[in-house]
Amino acid sequence: MPSIDDSKCILVTGATSGIGRALALNLARLPSRPKVIATGRRKERLEELEKADLHAVSFDLSVNLETMKKNMDELIAHFPELDTIILNAGIQHIFHFKKGIELSSIVEEFNVNYLSVVSLITYILPHFLKLSEQGRPSFIITVTSGLAIVPNPMMPNYCASKEDP
Repeated sequence: MPSIDDSKCILVTGATSGIGRALALNLARLPSRPKVIATGRRKERLEELEKADLHAVSFDLSVNLETMKKNMDELIAHFPELDTIILNAGIQHIFHFKKGIELSSIVEEFNVNYLSVVSLITYILPHFLKLSEQGRPSFIITVTSGLAIVPNPMMPNYCASKEDP
């Protein structure tokens, strides 16, 4: 049975901090030595990851769908051996409904935590199906949150949007 240890090239979204950063750094240390593409928005943190021998790529998941598709197509063209995607990125806002809320924050959180996951899966599938036709395994891994199961009322949108699609 194929496993992530068989991956040749792994893309990790949200790799500039927290779980994503730890995942990217540890995946690069696998005995199989896969190429790891660490994505995020923070330039200085991406530069740090490059120093750790990862391929750091600026990739903003809050962009419109057309731009996201274009960015994903460019990534696949640059890394045709890409066979694993770990969708880890997330944004968490705390809302105080009595004080008022910014709807733009809700939209941003939903777009990054949910819509980008569904979109990137949709955009990567044709590439992964081609790999499958060649007998190569591919993997799609989504990172969720315990808050999807036990919600916090201060973060209702985050809790709902981190549920596995």
